[in-house]
Amino acid sequence: MNITIINGCREDNLFYVKVIEKLEEGLIKANINYKINNLNEVNPKNCIGCDCCQNVKPGICTINDGVNNILKQYLESDVLIIVSPIQFGMCNSVTKNFIDRTEPLFLPYQVEKNGRTAMKNRYDGYPDIIFIGIIKNKDVEAINNFKSTVLNCNLSEASSKADVKIVTDETDLSFLERLI
Repeated sequence: MNITIINGCREDNLFYVKVIEKLEEGLIKANINYKINNLNEVNPKNCIGCDCCQNVKPGICTINDGVNNILKQYLESDVLIIVSPIQFGMCNSVTKNFIDRTEPLFLPYQVEKNGRTAMKNRYDGYPDIIFIGIIKNKDVEAINNFKSTVLNCNLSEASSKADVKIVTDETDLSFLERLI
């Protein structure tokens, strides 16, 4: 099994660091091959809506900041895990920016999927996806907004299996050991 992890958490928050460490421990214990992409190191630029990924170089973003490499890893993975703090009922801005930059993975056509409109898949298969949202309080509305948003994005719609896990405190970290 091959897993790509997208880490949208800052390294100055010890709780976020602990979540990532616990996730790594579980993957190492299960002898699973994984690669972590720290978005704060990559610092993905904003999608500029140029549609070059659709018209000029289909499937490849024209912005050369490392996101194309991450998208290639994603396509070669069995599972994608996106870890993000929940802020204002959504993933944080660097994670949302990354999700926006996944447009090259899709065709510029809208199709109906599960009663919703989504972009048409460019490829035959996509990895399963797990979103891990971290929030220090148990704000039910923020958690539900996060779940709804990430489960309705194109990445989730393309995957045969999409799931969301919420971490509110250290007792929630036990699921990380049996996540995969």
